[in-house]
Amino acid sequence: MASRDSRVTTQIDISEVPQDKRNDPRFIQCYATLQNLMSNIGWVKAFCIHEAAHAYYHLRAGALKVTFIGPRLSYDSQKDDFTIYPASVKREGGIDQDYLASVSIGEWRNSFARACAAGGVAARKLTGVSGDVGDEEDYQRLCEFCDAIAAKDPTTAVDHQALWKQAQNEVEKDLQTPSFRSELWKQAKEFEHQLRRADSPTGPTL
Repeated sequence: MASRDSRVTTQIDISEVPQDKRNDPRFIQCYATLQNLMSNIGWVKAFCIHEAAHAYYHLRAGALKVTFIGPRLSYDSQKDDFTIYPASVKREGGIDQDYLASVSIGEWRNSFARACAAGGVAARKLTGVSGDVGDEEDYQRLCEFCDAIAAKDPTTAVDHQALWKQAQNEVEKDLQTPSFRSELWKQAKEFEHQLRRADSPTGPTL
């Protein structure tokens, strides 16, 4: 991973952490970890390309708007645990109804699967990072989406792991196209610019 760059600085949103938890040693450690990550230009580029890929595919899956969210820390009172989010995107404005009318449930599910899987695939392929780079949470999001659909129509139930792997393969294939890679990098650079301005909006992760 690339060296640190003091110019890559941004505010860390801790509004989701109660005041009485901000002296917790675990919070202090998480905050320091997030500061270190956000001062490393290599990781910043990985985070931004990760979110750029999510954004691209969510828009293709019918999202009307996708907003970039800067680094934040959250606290889960039920688990008594803190979570680091270096960056994220959230869908806003609902789903394009014309899009939904033009595709089957299966096609929408597959598009959503690509949106979930795209972040990790793009980060690994385009920046060289290793590990799950957010895959675990993205996979869980896909499982919840599929389960919600299957609860309404059991005939739509699918093998989550098989769908995830299929989506990863399809994103990898898309990334072989130079123009697509360029488009993702263009969006990633815009996200990085937002981080440098340190004024990205706050809100729940996608």
